[in-house]
Amino acid sequence: MQMEIIVGHSRHWIEAISEMKKYMENCDLIILEEPEDELFDEMLRGEISVEEYIRHLKEDCFAKTPAFPKFSSSLYNVLVELFERGIRIIQVDPYMSALDNIYSIIYNMEGNASTDEILSTIERDPVLKEVYRVEKMRAAASIKYYSLFNNFNKAIEAIKELSRAEAEMLKLRIELRASEICKRVCLDNANRIYVEAGDLHTPLSGKLARNLRKSGIKAEITPVFHLSGAVSRITGGKLKYIFPPSHTIVLRRYWGIKEDDYDDILAARSLIRMIFLERGTERMPSSHEENPKMRSEIAIDRFVSSLDLEGCRKIFNDVISGKPRLIAFF
Repeated sequence: MQMEIIVGHSRHWIEAISEMKKYMENCDLIILEEPEDELFDEMLRGEISVEEYIRHLKEDCFAKTPAFPKFSSSLYNVLVELFERGIRIIQVDPYMSALDNIYSIIYNMEGNASTDEILSTIERDPVLKEVYRVEKMRAAASIKYYSLFNNFNKAIEAIKELSRAEAEMLKLRIELRASEICKRVCLDNANRIYVEAGDLHTPLSGKLARNLRKSGIKAEITPVFHLSGAVSRITGGKLKYIFPPSHTIVLRRYWGIKEDDYDDILAARSLIRMIFLERGTERMPSSHEENPKMRSEIAIDRFVSSLDLEGCRKIFNDVISGKPRLIAFF
């Protein structure tokens, strides 16, 4: 029997979980996009509560702290239910596991070892060494961006530099994850598998397919974009999905597309989008609005996609100078 793999792309929004569950509950194996943790299985077995597990991730871990705790809590409650039905669930994200290991090494050695000794310990492991290299690049690009935020032209160049670093991370993260998923699948007897993936991680399906072919495994891989139906409904069929300019510019670097004037526009739109975006806000679906986060982001993305470079510059200068600017998104 040919193996079926669903690669479910989504952002960490609570409103996506019900659709994720529809695909997950028809699978034998669920592969989450998160680093392995020793207490995960205890949570699934009900030996500790979801709340205790979330608290453990926040207090005792480094790269495992949930960026969206309400989403994680809601998803884990669904996973406990699916586990009770006999569905196997594993965590596979070697990049983030390596990053957590790096943080642990630094935390445990700092104060008792020199910087060179800490780096030497990290670089003994080839995966840790490569992840450290990429994270160092990302950190430098992020610091540069935030330090230049008040200057439009320099901020644009900094965003492009950051996109190059993010593309390096994406390449390594997908490569490591596809390789590890392939190994796990080879050792499992699952016929139908759900693989969680961020919506930026669109190259994962192709990479995974190539790895499985090399291992002699026949598999039908289907990428699914959760909430695409909601996007179509909200926009009256005009959009199939929302893909922010920051994603587009990173994927252009991932696929090796030569930089041109379009990257300046994408970077400028990303800058304006970040100004208006709700950061760190988790909206709960309700009977009044099933997709509150999606509706908000569609409005912002529609607005920024209408701007050219000079339009972005004008809005940026108005915001920086403190001039009031009312924008009707709806």
